[in-house]
Amino acid sequence: MKILIIESESYLAQSIANKLGALGHECTNAASLAAAASLAEEFEAVLLSTSWSGASFYPLIEKFRRSIIILMVAYVDSETVLNPVKAGATDYIQKPFMIEELIKKIEHYAQFRSLKSQNEAYEALLKEASLSCEILHTRLTQIKFPLLLRGDAAARAAAVFKIALALKSRLKILSAQSLEPLERGAEIFYVPDFDSLSGAQKEKFISKTKSMRVIAGSISAQKGFSDEITLGSSKERSEILSIEEYVKLTIVAHQDEYFDSDLAAALGISRKSLWEKRKKYGIARKK
Repeated sequence: MKILIIESESYLAQSIANKLGALGHECTNAASLAAAASLAEEFEAVLLSTSWSGASFYPLIEKFRRSIIILMVAYVDSETVLNPVKAGATDYIQKPFMIEELIKKIEHYAQFRSLKSQNEAYEALLKEASLSCEILHTRLTQIKFPLLLRGDAAARAAAVFKIALALKSRLKILSAQSLEPLERGAEIFYVPDFDSLSGAQKEKFISKTKSMRVIAGSISAQKGFSDEITLGSSKERSEILSIEEYVKLTIVAHQDEYFDSDLAAALGISRKSLWEKRKKYGIARKK
């Protein structure tokens, strides 16, 4: 993580930089507000001292508003903490402090921002995918679970996103071969490879998912579900989609619309894993 330390006490600044550097972080020290203001690069986190006599640090809060800004304060009052936080600072830590406490704060907010970014990317994918689905909104609000969703793979993928969006529910994708995480709750579970099961396995699946918020994807009719929606056929042939194929379809469909970090977050994988899957499937990005 790239961290900027804005602190006039050189000993303190260097001590913080050394300890953070030992943990793998890349630190830059700025001994004055002017020095910090002159920096053109971006930082993931900024440690900003509020002890500057006769000078305002508020322009730096605005400059680094996209970063995690931790105020380093000598005492707590409205001028050192409350007003700066209202202006955009993330949090504060009071001097003297343990480096472990500072690291904990930085990691906490970094994780929070990562999760927030994932959620935003996920919601964007949901909304985009739902545009290609023609299920009426009135039908969406009347869905009963477990639901059998009939149609080709692409149509089912769009429909599942639209259903989750309409019901304001989180969506989890599971394989029909591995249903251990399945439980009653607020989430909607989508099983795209229902057709990979044998007749006996399908009956067991239906029995296990009774009254659960489960959507099973299929190209044919199947008795035992509480509800069924048949989607219009797309131009592509119907096919059973495995989890890996579903991921491949999503990468191909959305890689030119989203940054790698957002696409990886929506798929629940790392950027490295996304790169490896592109290589595995022979998917080339447009330049």
